[in-house]
Amino acid sequence: MSRFVYVAIVISLLIPLAFAADPRQIVEVGDGPLLMDIETAREKSIAINPPSSVSDTTRSEGQESQKGPAERPIAVHPRNPRYFLWKNRPAVLVASGEHYGSVINPDFNYHRYLSTISADGLNHTRLFLGDYVEDGKVFGIDNDTIEPARGKVLVPWARSDMPGYAMGGNKFDLDRWDSAYFERLHGFMSEAARQNIVVEAVLFFVGPCWGNAPLNSRNNINETTPIDAIHYLSLDNGNILARQEAYCRKLVRELNPYGNLIFNVCNEPWFFNQAMPGFVSQPPIGVKQWIRRVSDWIADEESRLPNRHLLGIDLSNQGSVISPEDLEGCFARISIFNTHYDGNADILSLNRTVPRVFAFNETGFNGVEDDLYRIQGWNFLLSGGGLYGNLDFSFTVEHEDGTFTPSFNSSLYNGGGSPALRRQLKILLDFMNSIPFVDMKPDNSVVVGGADQWRALAQVGRAYAIWFPGNGPIEPLLCLPSGEWRYEWVNPLNGSVTSEVSRHSTWARRVSGQRQGGGAALRIFRVFPIPVEDFESYSSDEQLAKAWYKPPHGGGIRQSREPVIKNSGRYSLKVEYSTTRSEDKFYSPICRVSKWDLSGCNALQFWFKPDGSGRALLIELNIANRQGKNIHDLWDYTYIPKKGDTAARIVTVPFSKLIKNAKYADSPDTSPIFKPEALIEVALCFGGRNDEPGDGVYYFDDFVGIFQE
Repeated sequence: MSRFVYVAIVISLLIPLAFAADPRQIVEVGDGPLLMDIETAREKSIAINPPSSVSDTTRSEGQESQKGPAERPIAVHPRNPRYFLWKNRPAVLVASGEHYGSVINPDFNYHRYLSTISADGLNHTRLFLGDYVEDGKVFGIDNDTIEPARGKVLVPWARSDMPGYAMGGNKFDLDRWDSAYFERLHGFMSEAARQNIVVEAVLFFVGPCWGNAPLNSRNNINETTPIDAIHYLSLDNGNILARQEAYCRKLVRELNPYGNLIFNVCNEPWFFNQAMPGFVSQPPIGVKQWIRRVSDWIADEESRLPNRHLLGIDLSNQGSVISPEDLEGCFARISIFNTHYDGNADILSLNRTVPRVFAFNETGFNGVEDDLYRIQGWNFLLSGGGLYGNLDFSFTVEHEDGTFTPSFNSSLYNGGGSPALRRQLKILLDFMNSIPFVDMKPDNSVVVGGADQWRALAQVGRAYAIWFPGNGPIEPLLCLPSGEWRYEWVNPLNGSVTSEVSRHSTWARRVSGQRQGGGAALRIFRVFPIPVEDFESYSSDEQLAKAWYKPPHGGGIRQSREPVIKNSGRYSLKVEYSTTRSEDKFYSPICRVSKWDLSGCNALQFWFKPDGSGRALLIELNIANRQGKNIHDLWDYTYIPKKGDTAARIVTVPFSKLIKNAKYADSPDTSPIFKPEALIEVALCFGGRNDEPGDGVYYFDDFVGIFQE
């Protein structure tokens, strides 16, 4: 919602009244609900359901959750819990959206709004579901979308016949749902799904506007317990807790079909209710216990429904530490932790080992200039964040295309947003989608000099993404494995790319770039394939046989250059072999010892033409230990061509399929995993124990390291 408010308005918004909790619950009786005492229901042998059966003004309970497209909901990525999986692809989310009132404000054209952010290339928006209605004077926002015109607010509850709602019109009847609201909610969610936009739906907020809340006793006809705002997000709020549960379960059922949905339990639960003083504080334990209760309602309700959705919670401003106790207790069901106004991405640095998605889901009150919000987005996502959301005050009623010039009437607040900023945030999202972020992690060690500040993601040996804040020229010194690399500087203002490919044989490489608009982004990719052997460097068969030598075991071998049967270049390797049934000669081996750094590769690939014998081909890869010594740390892969098959083909050896062979190790200091950066020997063995012995010829060419998706 906004930054912490230290103004006297607090006094007028809190209502310090204390009444006993209403012991009544909503009970399902026949075709509709009936509000009665629990004990009375028990005496009448009436089944008491969870308090979620408030009637719809036009639709029965049995029709819930039947609207909306059927698709698998957005989820946490199984390979990397810092990112999303959506539509079977890794995903990060980027938003620059309106102030959360798309549904509760009936004058707001959400079709035009969603079409605009989709056309601008963004994939996310945030939505308040109706327990909070804002007074624009609180934050000084002109044409605030979450402050509908007086008397027109649309929330889940139907209006009663009694006048007196704080924001105009009649009070609410909490025993009846408003079908017009749910029709608009479904329309919004369906349109967002059609536009490929993920919606963060916020269930609860109290903030500075408790006086406008439908659950406030002054705004409904159902005698909800009069409480202070500070008790709304707590288990000590009288009969309001049952009303919160009914509201929560109803919305969970209605929204269950949508795959483009994330639930946020509560926006800024620390607002006026902090565990510690100051701008940065989580909510107190009582609020956290309430958060656990709400998340339990959601999980319980979805346990009987087709889909399970991610749950998020706003943790604090600027980022704070998530304790193990909270992670396993009050936040056990939470998959996404949100931070607000966290320009330095503190939540990420403070929770490096926490396996959850981290989202910077609100900024926007830091001035009118676009630069700051663009820089914050790059900084957060290049620090390992999975979601970035900016409040864009260029969206208003009658300006749902985002062309309004943001305007504030308060000296405390100011915000921005513009079509230009949205285009620039698309550049950020496109950049993230151009790198293998799901296989990357924060790693600033790639830069070793030439820059004062940077944020980096790395898939070591394969790909790097670095954000350099500031303006002007920059020449960072990078620590990369030797080899051929492609360097691409991306301008965050217009998306232009300056690219070069270069090969270096040392560990360090200096590159030059230009920062504009507050920074520059650099993405670096290893150029694949990485050559291992192409048999072009040998001037004679004798030189080849010396490099690809036969060890003192196994059957007969003759190695030679082959100028005709080949994949490319001038020569391939021709291997004439001979095997017998004897214990030491049922196979014939050759070996090549060198040093290859296949960092970033996940497979070895080569051209191969068999002889039709169907004899097994064993590919054996040997890696050095931590000191670089050969201790025969062997890893095996067996390829068996079909008998009678003499066709040439490309053979791929996935490193994940290698089998560790510790039988011949010279030391117990072997690696538990295969390390492609430490490859020192390639061995080929022809024939297996069960193969028919005899003579044959196999041809090989173009051994390379590759990365395959």
